[in-house]
Amino acid sequence: MKSDKPRLKRNTVQGQLIYSTLKQMKGSHPSALDIHRELMKEYPGISTATIYSHLRALVKEGKLQALSSLGSAERFDIVLTKHYHIKCESCGVLSDLSIEVATGMDESAEAASGYKVYGHHTIFYGICPICNEKQNKVCDANGAEGGNHEK
Repeated sequence: MKSDKPRLKRNTVQGQLIYSTLKQMKGSHPSALDIHRELMKEYPGISTATIYSHLRALVKEGKLQALSSLGSAERFDIVLTKHYHIKCESCGVLSDLSIEVATGMDESAEAASGYKVYGHHTIFYGICPICNEKQNKVCDANGAEGGNHEK
């Protein structure tokens, strides 16, 4: 006979370690492999399969956002409020972007597509200040006006 009691979510030591590590890495938007590398320092026996499994569960429970962009590994964000991201095309760093979130985009997308829209993630792309400065120094050293950074 099936119980009417709600199922308790699994709360394992590994799950707690993964969530704690994510909190420590807040703002860096780590991939599963980033989290695995970090945990391997103190827990060399933890597997990537365990990490992927727990990350999926945390996303399903609404404790974590999964950020996917074409051509790169899925990243994870512990910040659950609506916000944008910006990614450096040179070094790959993914950062939160503190600008006002536009309203009405889901409704506009729904009206234009006929889809039932549940939400969206927006990632801006560019060159971060550190990479931009490095590129400018290469250009200055080579006497270039910009654009081509190869020697």
